[in-house]
Amino acid sequence: MLIPPHIIHKTAILMNESAERLLISFTNKFIVYPRNDEIFSCFENCYFKNPQIGGIVEKAADEFNNKDRYSDELIAGYIREILVKLNRLADKSAYQEVSWNNSIVQKAVLYICENYEKDISLSFLAKKFALSESHFSRQFKMYTGFGVSEYISTVRVKNAEKLLVTTKLSVTDVAQKCGFGSSSYFASVFKKIRGITPLAVRGKRGLEE
Repeated sequence: MLIPPHIIHKTAILMNESAERLLISFTNKFIVYPRNDEIFSCFENCYFKNPQIGGIVEKAADEFNNKDRYSDELIAGYIREILVKLNRLADKSAYQEVSWNNSIVQKAVLYICENYEKDISLSFLAKKFALSESHFSRQFKMYTGFGVSEYISTVRVKNAEKLLVTTKLSVTDVAQKCGFGSSSYFASVFKKIRGITPLAVRGKRGLEE
């Protein structure tokens, strides 16, 4: 599963099956040097069936767990090999089962991320993308794992937390800038999602300073 930048997501295990997950995060430094934009085109497809890259992943993980001065170079090489193999699969239409590039859900996600401070709702998005509310809601849940309102709130909270940590704006101002109708509602949603109040986040920043 490939997740493009800035896309909020979550995973779930279905039917009580066991699973193992290895997370690889790409830093800006890795992306721009050595520069090769085409190697990341595989992120236009979010899902690859049986890509057969387990052996390469295991070698990268082994280097990570048993580091020496050569490991970082080897790990970078293995990761680039993985991306090359995924791009080869992406070139075969049989593997393009879910295309982020052409998905209405992708467009909706990007719209939310760029306009979270505005009045956005399920009915607004369904109308914007010319779908019924029920169909849009089902598609959104299927591709993101989130309900529409849950996703909007999560994006708003994520950006609110950034403002709380990096600015001296009041909690009320942060709430308004992130699309919440009131500071009390903001505090309620924030605590539900983050497990901590906005004031507590601001307090933690003060302790770190």
